[in-house]
Amino acid sequence: RLLPSGGGGGATGSRRQLARVCSKVLRSPLVFSVVVGSAVRAALQAGGHAALPELVGGVFEPFQQAFAATALVTLGLSLRTSLKPLASEPLCATGVLCGKVLAMPLLTRALAELFGVADADALNFAFLYGMLPAAPTVVIFAREFGHPPDALAAIQLLGLVVSVPLLLVSTVAVELPAASAASAGR
Repeated sequence: RLLPSGGGGGATGSRRQLARVCSKVLRSPLVFSVVVGSAVRAALQAGGHAALPELVGGVFEPFQQAFAATALVTLGLSLRTSLKPLASEPLCATGVLCGKVLAMPLLTRALAELFGVADADALNFAFLYGMLPAAPTVVIFAREFGHPPDALAAIQLLGLVVSVPLLLVSTVAVELPAASAASAGR
């Protein structure tokens, strides 16, 4: 659970807890760096520049190249091969897993349609993007909020094991109409 139970007096206590959680999330280095990066990008685009100045870009280039490897190492370190933490609350684990693997791709595609995306390839990409396994950010936030991340790491591992085969099958299914249309046109 994200918010601990008890310790609050009704709506006022809930608001205080929500404010504390929001404050902690906004002070997180992960969220802070995303906000600062977005602000810099917006300022550069407003100034008519598409990229960072060469001097600054050269400083950040090694960080950019190292990010994917660092994220994958963090994910690997956070994954647990034991699914025992899920045994205490199997309904919760099943709900989170079904929500991520089944509902998220549909929701992502629906949001793309809602925002006016009309290109079929872009809509298919939105669907497949929603099916991608969750990032290690969830486990990092669990640690930051003082919750044991074992259950989240186990759900993440299970989600990875379930979503990768579904992602492959969905990719083939998305490409099937285009492949059949191409073969029919020959």
